[in-house]
Amino acid sequence: MRSELDLLLFHKGKRYGMEIKFNERLKSPAPATALHDLELSYLWVIYPGDKTYQVEKRISVLPLQKNNGSCLPVTVARNHLKCD
Repeated sequence: MRSELDLLLFHKGKRYGMEIKFNERLKSPAPATALHDLELSYLWVIYPGDKTYQVEKRISVLPLQKNNGSCLPVTVARNHLKCD
């Protein structure tokens, strides 16, 4: 199986990924396969829904926007990666 990702970030020698979905249905094995194949430290799946949830230890599903309209994935990635 071939893994692909929408955004690959490198930070302090680790690899992080973001996958953007245009519907609320998450294809079950795809995120875990990408996490393994691409040797990611963490993967965020961004979708148009309104719930944040954990798929497994290193995979989170995030809504595109918080209730206040700010971009949640950027905020979470910045906090997780401890960027200034």
